[in-house]
Amino acid sequence: MFFSRAALSILLVGCAPSAPNIDVSLGGPEDTGIVEPEVPDNPTGELPMLCELLLDDAICVNEVQAKNDSTIQQDPGVFSDWIELRNDGSTTVAMDRISVQVGDSEFHRLEGQPLEPGDLVLLWADGEYAPGHVPFSISSDGEVVRVIVDDRPSDEAVIPPLEGDWGFGRYGEVDTTSCKPSPGLPNEPAAPCTDLRDMVFALGAIHEFRLTIDQTNWDLLETSETFVHPKAIASMSFDGGEFPLVEVNLKGGYGSFRSDLDSQKAGFKIDLNKYDSHRWRGLKKLTLNNMVQDPTFVHEYLTYFLYRQAGLPAPRVAYAKLYVNEVYFGFYAFIETVDEPFLDLWYGNSDGHLFESAYGPDFDVGEEWSFDYDNGPDHQAGVDTILEVISTLNRPWDEATYAQLQTQVDMDQWMLNMAIESAVWHWDGYWTENNYRMYHDPATDLYTIIPHGTDQTWVDGNPNPYDSSTRPRLYDFCMNVPSCRTMYGQKLLDVADAMDGAPFEGHLDALIAITEPEFYADPRAEETGNHSSQLSSTRTRIQTVAEALRAAAQ
Repeated sequence: MFFSRAALSILLVGCAPSAPNIDVSLGGPEDTGIVEPEVPDNPTGELPMLCELLLDDAICVNEVQAKNDSTIQQDPGVFSDWIELRNDGSTTVAMDRISVQVGDSEFHRLEGQPLEPGDLVLLWADGEYAPGHVPFSISSDGEVVRVIVDDRPSDEAVIPPLEGDWGFGRYGEVDTTSCKPSPGLPNEPAAPCTDLRDMVFALGAIHEFRLTIDQTNWDLLETSETFVHPKAIASMSFDGGEFPLVEVNLKGGYGSFRSDLDSQKAGFKIDLNKYDSHRWRGLKKLTLNNMVQDPTFVHEYLTYFLYRQAGLPAPRVAYAKLYVNEVYFGFYAFIETVDEPFLDLWYGNSDGHLFESAYGPDFDVGEEWSFDYDNGPDHQAGVDTILEVISTLNRPWDEATYAQLQTQVDMDQWMLNMAIESAVWHWDGYWTENNYRMYHDPATDLYTIIPHGTDQTWVDGNPNPYDSSTRPRLYDFCMNVPSCRTMYGQKLLDVADAMDGAPFEGHLDALIAITEPEFYADPRAEETGNHSSQLSSTRTRIQTVAEALRAAAQ
C-alpha cells in the first residue's frame, strides 16, 4: 500500500515537492530467519558504503530518525522512530527480496508492493510485528542500519547519536545529520543547521496552533486573575502533529492580562512537556503574547533582535495563528520561552538560578525573596547569591566596591542591557525594576540579565541614556562610579554600531508585510487606531537612534 504525503501527516514548513510512492509494510516474526550476510567494516562511519556501487537493484538507506519528537506523526499523539529506504537502482525490486537489520538484531524481511526506481519505503521502528513496522527500535545513542537484497549486502548506515527531531541520511551530495528530516519526500541538499528552533523562529514564520479545551478547564482558565493563573489541561495540534495532553495557563500582568475567553484576546503559556517527554522542534514550552499593548505587532521582534545583534541573550520571535475549540482567537507573537533549552543555547548550561522580576524586585535590602524562582537547583541557595550582591551594594560606592561587584555581576553585560533599553525606549524593563529575568551562570559565577516584556518599546521617548528620574540599583551604582560610567558610555556606542550593522528598516518592512494583513483580520485586536502612527514612530526611531546614542555618549 502506498501512502500520500497528507496521509503521513508530515511536519513541514513552507512548500515542498510532491511525495513519491511510499510503502510501509513488513513481514511478521515468521519471516525473520535470514542468515546474516558478510558485511564489510565501515570504520570511518561515513554513509556509505555499498550503494555507491550503483547496482541495478540497490536499496539504500535514505533517512533515519532515532528520536522522533514531532517530525512525523504515526497516529494521533504517537511519534515513532523510523527508517526510510530508497530504490537507487534502475530496476523494480520486489519487497520480499529486501531485509533490514539494526545493530546486532536479526535481519527482517519486508513485505509489500515492489519498489520502482526512485520509490521510498517508510518503516516505523517501534518494535512491533505489524505491517508498516519493524520489530526493533533505534538507539538515539548511535546505531548501525544494514540492508540486504537477496543475500547480498546493499547498504550500511552508521547512525551517530541523534537528539530529538534530528535526522541522518543523504541530503544531496552530503551524508550527514539534519535538523529538517523529510520522511516521504526527496531529501533537499543539506544546509548548515545548528538548532532546530532556527526554522521555528525564522523571519516571517507563521505557525498555526489549535487548542481543544473542555468546559471544566475552560471555566478554570476564566477564574484567572492578574497574578493568579491556574493551570488547565488541553490538547493541542500544530503543523501536522498533535499532543493529546498539554498544560495551559493564561499569561500577562497589568495592562496585558485578559481572562474573558468569550470576547478578549488572552495570552497563553503552554507546557508541551508536562505530561509527555516529547518536544516540538526542540521546544518544551510555548509562549503566545497577545500584543494588546503593541498595536504595531512588530516591537517585540525588533527589540529582541537588537539584543541578539549586540550579543546579549534574548528570545527569538515568530508569529502564530491561534484557534481555541475551532474559534479563531487571533494573531499572536510567538516568543521563545526562557527555560532550560534557552539557557542551554546561550550559556551552555541550565543548572544556575533563574529569577524573574515583576513590579519592583531589585538588589535592595529586604527584596531578596520578592523574585519569582523560575529554574535552578535550590531556591534558598539562589537567594543567598542575591544577598551577596545586596551586601556589596551596601558598601561605599567606589572603585573598590565596583571591583568586588564585578566578581558577582556581569556589569558589562548588565550595562549593555541598559544601553539597549535607552535605545528602544524600553521604559518597562530594568529601568523601572520590572520585566526582566536574571540568571546566575554557574560557569562564570556571575549574574546576567535577560530582557522581558518588550511590547511597549520604540515609541514613547523614554528613558534617556542618562536618566535621573528612575534609578534601578545597578544602574544607579554605575552612574556614581567613574570607571563604570565610562564603560556605560562605550556601551551606548556599541549599541549604535549594532543598529548600523543590521538591516533594521528592512526587517521592519518585511514584518509589516507579514503582520499588517493579520492585524486587520484579527477579531480581537485592540488599539487599532494607533497602528499606522506607531509604525511611523517606530521607523523614525530606527532611522535616528544610532545618531542619538552617539550624541549622548559621555
